Amino acid sequence: MAGIRVARVRFAVLVLSGTSAAVAGILYTGRLQGATYTLGEQDLLVVIAAVVIGGTRLFGGRGSVIGALLGSLILGTLT
Repeated sequence: MAGIRVARVRFAVLVLSGTSAAVAGILYTGRLQGATYTLGEQDLLVVIAAVVIGGTRLFGGRGSVIGALLGSLILGTLT
């Protein structure tokens, strides 16, 4: 209703997210000097905890990017 092309913005966000994940994967592989099929397996619980600390509900609902970012910063500080 505000004149924003939702489909185009959504597509751009998905492309940016995929590109960021690819770059992070390449950097992570280079840092460890190799890749295995279990790479990052222990990080899943930390990511879920960061998102929940940021305010997203576990059983559905909506969260925000800012909340997830703040949750990850809090967990990063604690770590």
